[in-house]
Amino acid sequence: MRTIREYLEDLANRQTSTVDDEKLIEYVMFRAKITGRVTGGIVYLQPYDHEPIDIHTFAKMLLGRLG
Repeated sequence: MRTIREYLEDLANRQTSTVDDEKLIEYVMFRAKITGRVTGGIVYLQPYDHEPIDIHTFAKMLLGRLG
């Protein structure tokens, strides 16, 4: 079983994502109290007036927050 850190590192270094990746990122967002949605490999953060970012860049951002 992989840790969240290992999963995020893998996702950050891949070029593709799956529906399962989207569900897992939404779960991580829920646990971290980050409001938004993930669809089509794009992360939309609330408020929705921010520019959306791709799931891989978001994984890198989360890794940065983990330290």
